[in-house]
Amino acid sequence: MNTSKQVNAMIGLLGLLVLVLGAYAINEGNRQQAAREEILERDIVRGSKMFVNNCRGCHGMEGKGSEEGAFAPALNRDSFLIIDEHNKDFEPTPAGDAAKVRTFLRTTIACGRTGSPMPTWAERYGGPLSDTKIDQLVTLLTTPGAWEIYKEISDEHLEEVYPDIHDHDEAFQKDKDATIVKLADVPTLSVTEANCGQYTGTTASEFRIRDPFVAKGSAPATGGDATPKGKAAPSGPTVKGLPVADFFKANCAVCHGQNRQGGVGPALTPARLTQADDFYANTIANGRPGTAMPAWRQTASLTDDDINNLVTFIKTVNP
Repeated sequence: MNTSKQVNAMIGLLGLLVLVLGAYAINEGNRQQAAREEILERDIVRGSKMFVNNCRGCHGMEGKGSEEGAFAPALNRDSFLIIDEHNKDFEPTPAGDAAKVRTFLRTTIACGRTGSPMPTWAERYGGPLSDTKIDQLVTLLTTPGAWEIYKEISDEHLEEVYPDIHDHDEAFQKDKDATIVKLADVPTLSVTEANCGQYTGTTASEFRIRDPFVAKGSAPATGGDATPKGKAAPSGPTVKGLPVADFFKANCAVCHGQNRQGGVGPALTPARLTQADDFYANTIANGRPGTAMPAWRQTASLTDDDINNLVTFIKTVNP
C-alpha cells in the first residue's frame, strides 16, 4: 500500500514537472523577447544621455540638424533606421544592409570626419568614448521609436538644469541658446585633419538617402546602388547618379551649410559667386591648398559633367 502511494506520488510529481517544463518552454520565447526589449531600452537611454551631453551642440537639440538651426547634419533621420523581424508593418532590414548602416555610424563616430569639426570620439583613437558607449549611440540612431525615449531624457535634463523654469518651451529655448554652436562660430572650431578610416561624402550618400520602410510582402527597396530600387532615376542633372541638390546635401553641406549659407567653407549662393565658371570648376576638381576643401576629382572620381553640374547648381539655383 505504501509502495503504491509512493509510486502514485512520483507519477504525480513527474506530471507536475512535465507541466512546469512545458509552461517554461512555451513562455521562453516571451521571456527572451522581454529581455531583449529591456536591454534595448537600457542602451537607448544610455545613448540618449550621451547625445544630450556630447552631440546636441552640433547636431541639434533633437538631432535634426539644420532643421533646428544646427550646422552639422541631422542624425534623427529615417534613413539610419533598422527594422527588426518583430515589426508588424514593415519588412525587416536585410542583415547585410543593417551591418553596413551600423558600420557606417560606428566608424563615423569613432573616427570623426576629415575636413569638418566632427572629432574622433573612440577611446582607442584618443577620444572619450568606449566601444560600448559608441554602440549605445548607434542603437539610439538606428532603432525606430528611440527618439521618443530620447525626448524623455532630454526633458529630464531640462528639469535638472533649469529647476526654476516651469515652462517647458522657455527652458528648452534657454538650453538651446546655451548649447547650440552658432554658424558664425563654426570657422573657429578645430577641423579634423586625419583619422582612422574615413567615409567620404560620396560613400556616405547611400546611408543618407536609403528608405528603410518596405511594406510587408513587398520586395526589398534597397540594393547596392546609391539610388534605392523601386524609385525612378533622377530626371534632371546629376552628380554620381544623385540629383545635384541631394549630392550637395550629402557631401558639401557639412562645410558650406545645409542652405549653402557658409560654415567651415564659404557661402555658395548665386549672389556670392561672381567669378568665372572655370574658377569654381577648378576649385571643386583640385581642392584649395591650405583649407579643408578636398580635390573632388580625386577623392570622389567626379567627372567633368559632374563638376559642371555642381557649378551650374551653386551659381544659378537659389537655396
